Amino acid sequence: MRWSLKRFEFARNERLDAIKQMVGKHYAEDGASQKQPINMLAMGATGYTQKLAAQSPAVAVSTPFLHAKPQAAELQVAINHLLKEIKFRRDLQRVVLDSLFTIGIMKVGLDLRGSVEIGGALHDEGQPYADVISFDNFVADAQANVYERCEYVGDKYKMPLEVALEHPLFDAEQRAKLKSSEKNRWNDSASASPENITQGEEPVTEYREHVSLWDIWLPKENLIITVAADCDDVILREEEWQGPESGPYKMLGYEPVPENLLPLAPVQVWRDIADLTNRLFSKLGRQALRQKTIGLAQSGKQEDVKRINEAQDGQVVKNDSPQAFHEFSTGGANQQGFGFMMQCKSLASWHMGNLDTMLGLAAGSDTATQDKLMSSQSNERIQFMQGQVYDFCESVVRDLGAYLWYDPLIELPLVKRAAGVEVPFTFAPELREGDYLDYNISIVPHSLQQKTPEQKMKTIIEAVQVLMPLAPYMQQEQLMFNVEAIVRAMAQYTGVEELLELIRAGNGMPLETHRQEMPDSAGRAPKTPTHSVYERVNSGSSTTQGKEAAMIAQLMGAKVQPKEQALTTRGMAQ
Repeated sequence: MRWSLKRFEFARNERLDAIKQMVGKHYAEDGASQKQPINMLAMGATGYTQKLAAQSPAVAVSTPFLHAKPQAAELQVAINHLLKEIKFRRDLQRVVLDSLFTIGIMKVGLDLRGSVEIGGALHDEGQPYADVISFDNFVADAQANVYERCEYVGDKYKMPLEVALEHPLFDAEQRAKLKSSEKNRWNDSASASPENITQGEEPVTEYREHVSLWDIWLPKENLIITVAADCDDVILREEEWQGPESGPYKMLGYEPVPENLLPLAPVQVWRDIADLTNRLFSKLGRQALRQKTIGLAQSGKQEDVKRINEAQDGQVVKNDSPQAFHEFSTGGANQQGFGFMMQCKSLASWHMGNLDTMLGLAAGSDTATQDKLMSSQSNERIQFMQGQVYDFCESVVRDLGAYLWYDPLIELPLVKRAAGVEVPFTFAPELREGDYLDYNISIVPHSLQQKTPEQKMKTIIEAVQVLMPLAPYMQQEQLMFNVEAIVRAMAQYTGVEELLELIRAGNGMPLETHRQEMPDSAGRAPKTPTHSVYERVNSGSSTTQGKEAAMIAQLMGAKVQPKEQALTTRGMAQ
């Protein structure tokens, strides 16, 4: 295990340097050593986290067995309730952020030890949990080239010493040997941890004494063991693993590297071009600060020099020898260097999946329709990564659901909706029918992405437009539009509450549906006009890429056509 920790040391150090680069120089004393005026890593990390895990996933439970469908609905409510209880959205965002730097790790289990703090998280007795594991506190068999072939996987965490000394699952003789662990750097390693950015590396006296422990999962032996981190011969627990077959640890990565355990993380690809862009910009800044303009005069012209120095802007002064004076400028940002920096910035955005277009920071084309097309194409990379996040979430949620299903002590008072009515029920062991494998656990598509009120309103309008022509057939099935609900949704998502007062029944009763056209004499439904709209909305200015390309060409000394030169100034007067 020590050998594997040593093999991961380079990745830990690189991760620490990348996190320092992301937080910059002004976050903490031990942040980045250099200023980050164009912090592409922070923009990329924040943007991708928002795109991949904007909110907690919505879980759907289904079953092919008709008799089990009520239990499937109750299990679905129970899992979604648990995700809110354990603040899964917050932890998922942390895992996604970790996965951008190295690999995201989550540990799933069931706490059987009573309410206790472990690794800074408070676990309730008998509640399933899904904890984020820092890569600095993680170890896996580095000799394996895929996770499924690891001989061991584990994580290091802190536990209050007083809790560990009385822990009912720990061997009494072994736990008596435990001693307080001093807060220091990584165990038996020279690498620091990201927590040192704000906490420093000096040993400190903690308010409450803690002990550092390792949980090690041995998949081949199907064992879980707990050992003291500061003393390898103190084995506190060794028992059979009772959880899911896949083990307690879940990994999130995006680009596997052939014959290697750790994936290639996005930030590892972004760092070089982002660092070069910042260095060039900082160099240009130093050049610009050195720039100065001075006046030169011949010797013996002291009176003329005095009058010029004392003159106000626009003032006319007497000068006996105008030809003896001239201005001299020195320093200033190098034009070719500035052009190269702009090119590197564009390359960094391109390297990060067209970051400007993806985050909506600038127009990528001349029309709004082309922008939508480019955005959808740039989202192909995001969609691939979203697929990885969905698979990861399903794996975690499936295990959390298993703990809820099989634990005989879990009883949850919940509420489900049936035919628009809230029905209270208790998720209890005696009401769980069949086997957990009879149920399909999945993540509702797009549930991880945040939808703005405008997007929700657009979806409602499009749905109504699709359903309106079907109104006669809906009436035959005794279905009708709930106009009041539509108006209330429009008022809610647009923020215009006055809409509720615009449409009201004359007798004060709930709103009625609009009268539909009756079928013709042949019984056919009325025809609905159909037409295609080809939208071409000018974006109002040239594209960011076009302006930057023209500017770079000018700064590099290339011949530029008048139309290309106009690109660099288009939109400035608007």
